[in-house]
Amino acid sequence: MLFPNAKTRHCVRHLHANFKKAGFQTKELKDLASGDRYQVECGLGSQHVVDLVEDSCSCKNWDLTGIPCMHAVVVIHLKDEYPETYVKT
Repeated sequence: MLFPNAKTRHCVRHLHANFKKAGFQTKELKDLASGDRYQVECGLGSQHVVDLVEDSCSCKNWDLTGIPCMHAVVVIHLKDEYPETYVKT
């Protein structure tokens, strides 16, 4: 479980399946200028930049809530890391 105290619980396997259904192309994750900035393409013409050093995503959800957004969770999962370590307290 990603966030055991959350009202809605999600596991990475289900998140990944939902991303695939929604049109996310995980194979299209591209490493940008540095090793911790990623471009996530999700559907036609929809892109977001995830920065794991700054704990930030261009969708601004992570910035506002302190909890990694769905774009960040995909990148974190692909790096074989745990999203819990990226939650701001």
